[in-house]
Parts: sequence; structure tokens; C-alpha cells
Amino acid sequence: MLLLIDVGNTSTTYGFYRQGRIREVKHVKTSVFPAKLRQLTDNRDSIPFNHAVISSVVPNLTLKIRKAIKGSKGPKLWVLGQNLPLQIKHKYKDINKLGKDRLSNIFAAMKLYKPPILILDFGTAITCDLIS
Repeated sequence: MLLLIDVGNTSTTYGFYRQGRIREVKHVKTSVFPAKLRQLTDNRDSIPFNHAVISSVVPNLTLKIRKAIKGSKGPKLWVLGQNLPLQIKHKYKDINKLGKDRLSNIFAAMKLYKPPILILDFGTAITCDLIS
């Protein structure tokens, strides 16, 4: 089973992926997510996950999450943009200035649909990406 974590500036969404579906999706304030993560890693007997995937726009919290998961011994950790690259064709001068949330939206949209695609993401900021 995979633990999926999407860290935003205001809120963090997490859930589990198993048997081809995303299940048990929860939303918490980003500020309280480290405490929630401790509960998840401490209770791995009741919710066993062997891999974790992080998409984050909050670098400080990403580091804390990495330490917490590695400290829980067992799960393989994948961090979007670090050891989990997203290969997309683009014309950005510096793709690293585009948030990981927007990169993952683009990557997923391209896997599911054919261009042109308009992606609207309503988070702390409202972003709009047009894929041609």
C-alpha cells in the first residue's frame, strides 16, 4: 500500500493507494500535519504502507516528513522532483520555478487527456495552466 501526501501552503491532503484506487483521503491544516504523520507512522500495524510519495510546495515541511518516514523504518520514500522525476516537454526557462503541485497536475492531465487541456487548481492560490 502507498501513502500519498500532497503538502500545500494552507492544507495537506493524504490518502492511501491500494488495489488500483485512492482510498481514505483526508485533509488537514499543513501546520498540524507533522503530528498526524507521527500517528500514521506509529500505527503502521493497523495501516500498513510500504511506500510513501510526497508532492510538496513547502520545502521545510518536506524535510520533516522525509525524516519522520525514514525514522519509521520500512517504507520506501519517493519525493516528487527529487528521486521521483516528472518528465514533461515544456518551454519554461526554469522549470524549477513551477510548483510541484502544478507539475503533477500537468503530468496527470497529459496521461489522462489529449491537449488542449485547461487545468484550474483552487488551493491557497488559484492557478491556471493551459497545455497545448
